[in-house]
Amino acid sequence: MACANSLIDTLSTENKEVIIYSDSQAVLKALERKDTTSALVRECINTFNSLAERTKVSIAWVPGRQGNGCTEKADELGRMGASIQFYGPEPYLIHITSQKTAAI
Repeated sequence: MACANSLIDTLSTENKEVIIYSDSQAVLKALERKDTTSALVRECINTFNSLAERTKVSIAWVPGRQGNGCTEKADELGRMGASIQFYGPEPYLIHITSQKTAAI
């Protein structure tokens, strides 16, 4: 998601092709669903649609942990993204987990 937002901000010319690689089949399947209830998936789809107004966007699956440069770079970028301080509302799941933990 951050990658797509970054592309929207930095892509200066039209008619460039953007290929986003993911080793997560679950993510790709979630993006293909028409009836998602996930706000995060909807936000991601909207971001990709905004990007697609300016350039061709493709999302491709690559097998994970194969030792190729794509997945190693994705892992590196994922670790960087995970280390960034998150600002905004907390995910709802955290509240549910906290409530269940407190009840036990």
